[in-house]
Amino acid sequence: MVIAALLSFDVAVPPAIASDILIGRAVLPATTFAPGSTSGQQLGSAPINGQAVPFVDKQPVQGFSAVADNGDGSFMVMVDNGYGAMENSSDFNLRVYKIRPDFKTVQGGSGTIQVETFIELRDPDKKIPFAIANHFSAERVLTGADLDIESCAGLLGAAARLFVAAGNADALANDAPLPSLGLTPTVAVVVAAALLRDQNLTPFDLTVWFQRVASEAKKSNSFNVAAARMQEIFAKRLAEAGSAVA
Repeated sequence: MVIAALLSFDVAVPPAIASDILIGRAVLPATTFAPGSTSGQQLGSAPINGQAVPFVDKQPVQGFSAVADNGDGSFMVMVDNGYGAMENSSDFNLRVYKIRPDFKTVQGGSGTIQVETFIELRDPDKKIPFAIANHFSAERVLTGADLDIESCAGLLGAAARLFVAAGNADALANDAPLPSLGLTPTVAVVVAAALLRDQNLTPFDLTVWFQRVASEAKKSNSFNVAAARMQEIFAKRLAEAGSAVA
């Protein structure tokens, strides 16, 4: 994996010069592993790119499908969904790693990436309603055979519920879930209010958007258009907020 540092310009630059310029890079070798249970047991017995399989008592760190900047020189990275198929990924544990690149720039730097810690995704409380690879274990570690976490809507919904529960647990008691993102009305409203405050917006701004979408629906003679549009806007904003928090 290569992480690059980009410098963005807010001033006008000649057309021949790109607005984003590479100022540093750091590389994480493909053969980077972290402690864990043996992985890759369904990949066959022949070496892959010179790497013996299975990976005994370790988990591959790469590849990543999401990166979030922690603001302190480190990044949180979310792994892909395994080895490319449900059938061969039941021992690929789903994790979020904290990494720290030392960017190589014109001023120096090693260009390496240090893997510091990780969060292993688990379901010990049996919230997932279907059988998983580690179904009968106590920790119920999640694997690439269970979930494709590149599809983050469910994770964002869970993050939103945790956010609301931190200060509004009583409000969630009798809330029925909304069908779109699996959120309840209370969760949706509280998260929407938090998003408004984060962007220094007011209820008036929200009203303007509601009126705009309602106008579009009236023109098309279908309120389903308005509902779909609002769902699209809310999902986008929620995804942006989830990325920032992560």
